[in-house]
Amino acid sequence: MPKQSASQWLQLDDFEMPVEIKPSNRARRIRITVGRCGVSVTLPKRVPLHQAEAFLLEKRRWVHSHWRKRQQEQQEVPQWQRLEEGCVIPLWDNPYTLKLRSQEVKKVTLTLHEEGSERVLEAQVNPTWLPAIRDQALRTALRDLLKATLRQEIDQQIALWAPQYGFAVKGIRIRPMRSRWGSCSAKGWLNFNRHLVHGPRAVCHYVIAHELCHLHHPHHGASFWQAVAQIDGAYQTHRNWLKSHGHRLQIQLEGEPL
Repeated sequence: MPKQSASQWLQLDDFEMPVEIKPSNRARRIRITVGRCGVSVTLPKRVPLHQAEAFLLEKRRWVHSHWRKRQQEQQEVPQWQRLEEGCVIPLWDNPYTLKLRSQEVKKVTLTLHEEGSERVLEAQVNPTWLPAIRDQALRTALRDLLKATLRQEIDQQIALWAPQYGFAVKGIRIRPMRSRWGSCSAKGWLNFNRHLVHGPRAVCHYVIAHELCHLHHPHHGASFWQAVAQIDGAYQTHRNWLKSHGHRLQIQLEGEPL
């Protein structure tokens, strides 16, 4: 079992950033990852902590540059205080305008349709509800719709690719993820970031293919990327799109993931 992670702070001139050092039995080299919440250093087994600290200091200018970039990206993440009339919600990279309709309903119902050239997400809400109850019901209904839409897309692609390429999927989970778009467990469980539903379908398909290929190739070596390319010939374009625009999909509502 790897040792527990250790947290500390990196001081660079007059600038500080949080650092988490995570020992790993699978890592072959020291790896630095810079996210919006801090810096993560993956430490291979039997490599002493002081080597990770020395490596971090050696790369501190690179870390500083990427940390500033992540902080700028955080400023570009959509921040909503509440769901209200006129909110624009991206679905498969298409904007849907939220329109509220008063109706004597027991729970919020959502429908997608077009009104002329405008894409509309229509929500039927009970006018007798208190604002706090209405907001919570609307948020729950929207999250359920987005999750169901993404799940349907994932299921369709796995049903297409699994028999074709011999993938055995144990199960699927969809949840908010801070720094990843997907992950694959050693037992065959695939996890997906629920914010994928806001981006292009082709980008979502790339992430699905990426995680499926990890079932056969639990690494990012040449054989892994060759397997991904067999499924998605334009994977590099989709991967670059996520690197450049992915942070804008991480919509926040009242400080929490939508």
